[in-house]
Amino acid sequence: MANIKRKCVLIVVMLLALVLGACNSNTAKSDPYSEVVEIDGQSLTITLDENNLSAGTITSENGTYTFEYGVPGNSIVFTVNYPDGYVFSQTEINGGFATPAEYNSIERKNKGYIDLFSLNYSIEGVIDNARGTSNNGSPSILLALALIGVGAWNFFGARSVWYLFRGWWYKNAEPSDLALMLYRLAGVFLIFAGIICAIASF
Repeated sequence: MANIKRKCVLIVVMLLALVLGACNSNTAKSDPYSEVVEIDGQSLTITLDENNLSAGTITSENGTYTFEYGVPGNSIVFTVNYPDGYVFSQTEINGGFATPAEYNSIERKNKGYIDLFSLNYSIEGVIDNARGTSNNGSPSILLALALIGVGAWNFFGARSVWYLFRGWWYKNAEPSDLALMLYRLAGVFLIFAGIICAIASF
């Protein structure tokens, strides 16, 4: 009997180690998201701020741009600082864009800079890509919820879990106290692992 207890405890510990290893595979803060894009024949590197995907820098052969999307009130303000110090700000109100009258895209192109509308389109694409991969490598909140749910079921409904996995094999069988204790213990470990995954996913 003691040999069975040791084997069961060893299996539970190994399962816990596997679950925690999967949850904690990449909880360190990742580098800022960066992507190389081709705009108007120029190769640009768009790098998003690691804390704010709505801001970042654009590195080109003509210098470094900075950009930021802000949301004051009900409008979205898109601001770009060109390498020569020119600041462009565009406001979107109810789906329409208000572009400053002094902006001259031909002048910008003649100076070797990228047209703002092309920049905006490319930046939005990079931001969309980053949002799709910003949680890459870290555990999903769905995994955390699943672990917590299964753990709670193991803890509070150990008899039904036992029946699902073993009880249906036998006629008129009852789980032993040891089996119920091990299922409850596994439930505690799964809940703990789910909490760790939930914390790591943020």
